[in-house]
Amino acid sequence: MGELTQISLKQISLIIVIVIVIFIIGDAFKSVLLKRKESILLNLKEAEIRADNAQKLFINAKNKLEEAINKTKEIDLETKILVQNEKIKYKNEINNNIKQLKKLKELTISFKKQKVQNQISKEIIILTLENIKQKLQIRCDKNFQNSINNFYITLFRKLKLDK
Repeated sequence: MGELTQISLKQISLIIVIVIVIFIIGDAFKSVLLKRKESILLNLKEAEIRADNAQKLFINAKNKLEEAINKTKEIDLETKILVQNEKIKYKNEINNNIKQLKKLKELTISFKKQKVQNQISKEIIILTLENIKQKLQIRCDKNFQNSINNFYITLFRKLKLDK
């Protein structure tokens, strides 16, 4: 039994030493584990905050992107409408200019025609007067000459009034 007691005493001593070591080291290990747990929890909380901030930034960026896309579509639509209105405006202006040019052309032709008619009339009158002058020189009686002059004066006045 002596051996058995010695082994038992050794075992008991070993158990006591182990218990003391576990108790001392266990408290220190428990303290380290607690600090590590707190550190991990703090890191998790910070990670959650960063994730929330990142999520908010993502949502904000997504909303701004959607706003930009909508604004781009709106500008594109406004541009198409503006271009269409400008096309219509310029088409109307071109049509009005064409009408004005046609009127101007007609007026110019009419004016030139009138000018040519006046020139022809003037030439006819001059030729007629020269012809009459020649005939009058051949037969030049005062009464006859007065009646012819009155006739041409009347004719000349009539031409002036027609203009």
